[in-house]
Amino acid sequence: MKNAAYVMIFNLIAQLLGFVLNVLMAQNIGVSLEMDTFRLAQSYSFAVSVPVFAAIQVTFIPMYINIFSNYGEKEADKLYHQLSRVLIFVLGMIGLVFLGFTYISGQFLWPDSENAKQLFFFLSAILYVGQICYTYSVLNMAFLQAKEKFFVQSLSVVLTNLVPIAYFLFFYGKATNVITVMMLLTLGYALQWLLVRTYSQYFVTKKNEYGDLQLKNIIKDQKVREFVIIAIPVLISNVVLKLSDLTEQNAAVLVGVGQLSILSFSYLLYTAILSLSVTPFITVIYPKLTTFINDKNKLEKDHYYNIIFVILTILLPIMVGFLLFGQEVLNVLLAPRYSNSEIQMTYMLTSLYLVSIIFFGIREVTYRVCYTSGYQKIVMKNTLFAATVRIVGILIFGLLFQLPGIVLALAFSIIISLLRLRTVTKKIIVGKLNFKKITGFTIEVLVLNIVATGGGLLVKFILIANNVNTFLAVIVSGIVFVAIYAISMLLFRPKIYQNILYYMSV
Repeated sequence: MKNAAYVMIFNLIAQLLGFVLNVLMAQNIGVSLEMDTFRLAQSYSFAVSVPVFAAIQVTFIPMYINIFSNYGEKEADKLYHQLSRVLIFVLGMIGLVFLGFTYISGQFLWPDSENAKQLFFFLSAILYVGQICYTYSVLNMAFLQAKEKFFVQSLSVVLTNLVPIAYFLFFYGKATNVITVMMLLTLGYALQWLLVRTYSQYFVTKKNEYGDLQLKNIIKDQKVREFVIIAIPVLISNVVLKLSDLTEQNAAVLVGVGQLSILSFSYLLYTAILSLSVTPFITVIYPKLTTFINDKNKLEKDHYYNIIFVILTILLPIMVGFLLFGQEVLNVLLAPRYSNSEIQMTYMLTSLYLVSIIFFGIREVTYRVCYTSGYQKIVMKNTLFAATVRIVGILIFGLLFQLPGIVLALAFSIIISLLRLRTVTKKIIVGKLNFKKITGFTIEVLVLNIVATGGGLLVKFILIANNVNTFLAVIVSGIVFVAIYAISMLLFRPKIYQNILYYMSV
């Protein structure tokens, strides 16, 4: 309970300070009314709901897992239904108080604007409904944690992480889209809640899977992620904006980029793209990987390298395809509503993230191997180190160079992560990571990408020369690119496809 109190207090302080800075910033930066009210409503709802969420994480979930392990599923389910009723009541009471506080605050923040008061109250209400769905789903997650269903757990994470894409589109779009964004936010949380609520009760159980040591590591990791990677960056991103010497022309963009500077890297756009690209695949492969570890008490190097090769095989063509065709696709999709500079920024940031996914995908597998093999402390130390590097790097580069500094900080963090990856892998049971072997395979795949890209570009130029619609030409050339790549891999690297089928069938 002492640790639970700490994490709740830390989150509350960080969220409240973030709210205060948002209020100060809203008074000093000339942005649209919709953007002001959106950011303030966001601060309100998170300041209220995050401590509640943290309390559930560090109390209800451990309680459920312990009862599940010691007394079986029936007793744990009884507890779950009791906690559900209590949680609904508590969240409802907090919600009423919160909405009342929101209404009163609106009278002080916008005494002369009835529209601003109504918008602020409406946005806060929608955000809090979404937060209730999200918080309530955390309790359902106890089912998934106790019953070891990685795929559905990760699928729910992917659904939730669709929300940051809505943030991204909003911050680079028109402020009048704020209601749509809030609806998407609530829908994302509600989808996650429906998913875990519907499927968790049908899973086959495994008893006595979680001992006290592993349980402590789970909770410790959750606290680190909650506070270091989410709460502190919220605070620092606002400080960066407050201290930066902004012109009025850049203010509207940088209010959104302030979220994208630290938050996108550690929580919003980063987690969205990472989850959508890496997590679903790893959740199919990784549970199969644990079979080898549990059966043999060690991880054979071949399995580790094969999985990395499979990840590279799938992600590299996605990355190269977007680098080559992405800007044209974005021009077609976004040109009516977004300026050229915004489209180029979107393309640049997304390209950088896709490149970084290759490295983070390998790191994710390595971390999971560490966890399964009992090396949780190594993972925790590296998580803290990487988070510190991200925060310090973005704080320094962001203050010095503003938006270009964000890109510099991203590159800086990737380099540091790679160096740390090599250090970490020396300490786990797979031994020293064979960079030479992986580099050779990566070069081989990149050469193949160049050949496939040449074919795709040739088709695109031919179609455009014959007056075919640009977007259709890009789609067709992309299909040709993937087809050449897949057929070539099937002919020259059939073992990769055998590995995919092998790991899925084990």
